[in-house]
Amino acid sequence: MNNISKHLSLSILILSLFACSKENAPQNTNEAKSQKQSAQPVEQPAIAPEDDPKLTGTPVLGFKLRDSTYDSVKKRLQNYQVSDDKSYAGGPILENDGSGFDIDGLQATQFGFDQNNKLVYVWMSVKEADHMGKATYKKLVSYIKQRDYKVVRSVEPFVGNRSTEFSTPNHEIINVNSPHMDFNIYVEYLTQEFAQERNKIQQQSKEEKVNKESNNF
Repeated sequence: MNNISKHLSLSILILSLFACSKENAPQNTNEAKSQKQSAQPVEQPAIAPEDDPKLTGTPVLGFKLRDSTYDSVKKRLQNYQVSDDKSYAGGPILENDGSGFDIDGLQATQFGFDQNNKLVYVWMSVKEADHMGKATYKKLVSYIKQRDYKVVRSVEPFVGNRSTEFSTPNHEIINVNSPHMDFNIYVEYLTQEFAQERNKIQQQSKEEKVNKESNNF
């Protein structure tokens, strides 16, 4: 009788342990899955080229030549429209009415891109507040000089067209122009490649015009 009781008690103990292990099994599995999921790296959002410190393109209006893209400029540009024309570099052109930038007298901007949708040209028109003294022109030139860019050429006549050309450490070109009989200043940032392509196309266009004109005589 004692042996029967012992066997019965042992059987009950084994069944109890088996039931406990079975109940705990799903929990352990879930814990393992949870640990596995938490161990996976979290994907970081892509950094915009304008915010990436590793990209050292020449800054202009909050963007970067050669680094900013068509999409990244569109995301930050206010009141823009897409031009029907292509830039001299073969890419699209975005135009803006000057809003969204903290520049007094800024009336219009233009952003040109190459075939890879990289920013290669920026143009802006700024109203001259002092037509006789050219105060706005002098102020814009002084802002650019603060970046220690190299002055390549400066034309400062007492009367006539004024202009200053800069070269950046990345070998881009900056032109600031104040035409004599104009009440606006024109500023442009452009890459060497864009400048070369523009000169080439403008020269071809000029030659074609001369040829068409000469055929009439």
